[in-house]
Amino acid sequence: MCTDMGGPVNKAAYAFGVGLLSTQTYAPMAAIMAAGMVPPLALGLATLVARNKFDKAQQEGGKAALVLGLCFITEGAIPFAARDPMRVLPCCIVGGAVTGAMSMAVGG
Repeated sequence: MCTDMGGPVNKAAYAFGVGLLSTQTYAPMAAIMAAGMVPPLALGLATLVARNKFDKAQQEGGKAALVLGLCFITEGAIPFAARDPMRVLPCCIVGGAVTGAMSMAVGG
């Protein structure tokens, strides 16, 4: 969910999770949902906590990313990833992986 933030890998993971719902296997979909919310929520929170590291446009984008993240719209993180992909993408991938693993461990 966090590798391409709304691209084909993201859509394939979501489709896989939806497919599992028909077999009453719910834990993977919970992990997908939780992991997909990580990039926009994390980057939105970062713009609030570390304001001095972001310009005004990024701070405004962070507010939008928070709202989008709460609605499970991963694309709110794309402007941050496009600006600094070498730092943002690995952090989002690790954060999403940890979140998905925690969801699976706790949920079932």
